Amino acid sequence: MNPEAKNSNTLEWVCIKLSYVLVSAPVTCIMALNAQGCPFPEGVCRVYDFGPFFSAPGSYITIGAFLILCLLYIAEKWMVPTTFFLSAISCIIISRHESNGIFYRATVLSVIWIFQFLAYLFYRLRPAFRIDIYRMQYGTQAVAAVYTLAGIAKLTASGLEWVNAGGGFPAQIMKNYSYLYFDSGDMTYMHSGYMLALFLLHHPGIIQFFLTISLVLEVFCLAAVFNKRILLIWGVGLLMMHIGIAALMGIGISIIAKPMVVFFINPLYLVIKGIRYLRSKWGLSQNR
Repeated sequence: MNPEAKNSNTLEWVCIKLSYVLVSAPVTCIMALNAQGCPFPEGVCRVYDFGPFFSAPGSYITIGAFLILCLLYIAEKWMVPTTFFLSAISCIIISRHESNGIFYRATVLSVIWIFQFLAYLFYRLRPAFRIDIYRMQYGTQAVAAVYTLAGIAKLTASGLEWVNAGGGFPAQIMKNYSYLYFDSGDMTYMHSGYMLALFLLHHPGIIQFFLTISLVLEVFCLAAVFNKRILLIWGVGLLMMHIGIAALMGIGISIIAKPMVVFFINPLYLVIKGIRYLRSKWGLSQNR
C-alpha cells in the first residue's frame, strides 16, 4: 500500500490540526521573540545554546521556518520530516525561552509534536499501522499523560492529604489579586480578592470538594482516552477546572488547557458537525 494512501484528511483530523496550530503557533512565536539570552540553560540548551537561532535576523528565520512547517502540517505534506522539524524547532524555542528563567510550562507543546512524529514514523515503517487513529490518539495520550503525571506528583508529595491543603488558598488569592492591583492600580482587584478570600476562609469544604474533583480528573486522565464520549466529558471537566482556578486565583489559564481542549473536546469539529446536523434537519423540515 502506498504510504500516503491512508493519509487522507478526515474532517475530525483537519479540525484538530487547524486548532492545534492556532493555539500553539502564536505561543511558540512569542517565545521565540523573547528568548534572547541563555543565562540559565534548560532542556536542549544545556547541550548547545542555539544563539544564532535567536539573533536579530535568526529569530525571524526560525519563526518563518516554523510557520512554513505548520502550513505543510495542515496540508498533510511530507509528514515524517515535517513533524520531526516541528518537534525539533519547538524543543529549541521552548528550551531557549525557559533558559531565560521564564517557565511558561509550554513543554507539552513539544511533546505533542514529538508524539505525532512518532505516529507518522511508525506508519512509514509499518504501513499497516492505523495512522488514521493514532495520529489523533497519540496527541491525546500525550496531553492525558501530562495531567496524570501532575496528579501523581501531588499524591507523591502529599498523599491524599493534598485535598485538605486548601487552608492557604485565601492567602494565595490575596497575593495574586494584590499583584493585579499593583500592576493596574485598580482598587477593585483588592476588594474582589478580599471578598473571595473571606468567603473561602469561612467555607473550607468548598475548596476541599473542588480539590478532590481536580485530583480525580488528573490522576485518572489516561483512563479517559479510550472512549470518545468519556474523553469529551473529561475534557469539559478539565476545562471547568482550569476556568475555576483562573477565576479563583486571579491568574491566566495554564498553557496545557489549550491543547487539551483541542484533543479532548475538538470544538471546531463539534461546531461543524452541529451546523451540518442543523442544516440536514432544516432541509428535511423544508421538504415536508
